[in-house]
Amino acid sequence: MDRYFRPFTHLHHSFFTHPYEPFPRLPFPYCPARGVCQPTPPPTPRGLGGVVEAPTAAPTPAPQLQLTSNQGQPGQEIAILGTDFPPSAAVEIALSTAANPRQIPLTLTAEIDEQGAFAAPFTLPTLWPGSGDTAESVQLLIRATSLTVPSQTAETSLTLDYSDAFQPYRNDEMGFSLDLPLEWIVEGPLRTPLGTMYLVGKPPLQPGDPSVSTFLVAPSEQWSAIRAAEQLLCGGGCVSDVRFTLTTVNDMPARELLIETEGVPPLTWYFVEQDNQLLYFSLHDPITFATLDRLVQTVRFQPVSAATAALDLPTATPEVIAIVPTPAPTEPPATAEPTPEPTATPDLREVGPVQMVNDLLAGVLQQRLFSVSEAEYQFTAAYLAANEPRPLLITALQLNQLLKQFSVAREDTGGVVVRAEIVLLDDTRVARLFTMVKEDEVWRIDQIEPAGLPQPATEAPTETPTAEPEGDQ
Repeated sequence: MDRYFRPFTHLHHSFFTHPYEPFPRLPFPYCPARGVCQPTPPPTPRGLGGVVEAPTAAPTPAPQLQLTSNQGQPGQEIAILGTDFPPSAAVEIALSTAANPRQIPLTLTAEIDEQGAFAAPFTLPTLWPGSGDTAESVQLLIRATSLTVPSQTAETSLTLDYSDAFQPYRNDEMGFSLDLPLEWIVEGPLRTPLGTMYLVGKPPLQPGDPSVSTFLVAPSEQWSAIRAAEQLLCGGGCVSDVRFTLTTVNDMPARELLIETEGVPPLTWYFVEQDNQLLYFSLHDPITFATLDRLVQTVRFQPVSAATAALDLPTATPEVIAIVPTPAPTEPPATAEPTPEPTATPDLREVGPVQMVNDLLAGVLQQRLFSVSEAEYQFTAAYLAANEPRPLLITALQLNQLLKQFSVAREDTGGVVVRAEIVLLDDTRVARLFTMVKEDEVWRIDQIEPAGLPQPATEAPTETPTAEPEGDQ
């Protein structure tokens, strides 16, 4: 019998006294009456009070945002860095103000890599919309949201500092001055049919680029506010569509007009007349295209002379019929000039290839056709499809400055071709060939390419005739 009970003799009495173990775990395999012997399972971990503690999974880290700088000035380059986002997806970055997070004037997108990280470069705007005219800084709220798992978001903040961010600019030639961001420059003067033009913004500056702010100065006897606005709005023949709003610019009487043209963001223009000169300009952020009200109110035009000041410029003029909200008078004043009737739009089917090219170049000369999309009717479908995104017209012409004058003529060489010889503002002469195609009974431009200029004729050297020997004729 000893051989049956000897294996139990080494068991201590405490083995049976554990309060939660009514029967000991046998140190040898468990063999049921019917079945296969199995090793004794390991003891189940028990917590306080005998409650089984299930193993917990490691928590998923929450997405995080960091900035290369938590404070910056207008135009400064920073980077938004994200980690622990859902991998291999995209993230949307919304920028707003901490005071009004629901108004989101600017958004960005970035690609998340396989490790759930991304880096999005960002240029701080010149002035944040609605930040006020005197605020020294504005607190921006930056929120990144996964586009695949919208619940995965992260936030951080940034201080946009306006202190020491602007510099004074003064133009003694044209008599105007204003404050500009430190990184902005002014290029000009550029002599144009609409007056002397200055380009303002962050370099490089290109005429016709909607992100570039523009200042124009012209004699008021040549360009009244309503005539200049008409040219900007449609190029002529739409005086009835000009609707000014009376305002002030740095305590100077001014007129305000929102100009919307196809392919260009809506821009607000201001018109100020002083000392028989008209200053009209658009001053806006190159990123958001929002009007920089704070900088607009620093614009000063040359002082009004005593004689002009005594006149106290009237608010009601013959142009008042185009001003909002002042209602048009029922009877025009005796000195009022009749409002010109809008010109009828010509039937494109009656426009020939030479006239088509002439109209295009005239639009560029007058700076009223900024992009190809604004003159789509002049191009073939094949040209538009091959030139996406639509370039500026001045870029499509392969020019780097504005036109001074031009001439066009038919030059058919194996097709319908119009030759244009162009004189630029610096008196450089260039030539362009326009290949024309007829689509739907309308002549359209299918290709624009550079061409050589005709070389001046040189006189051939005069040869002295030599006497021929007499012989049989």
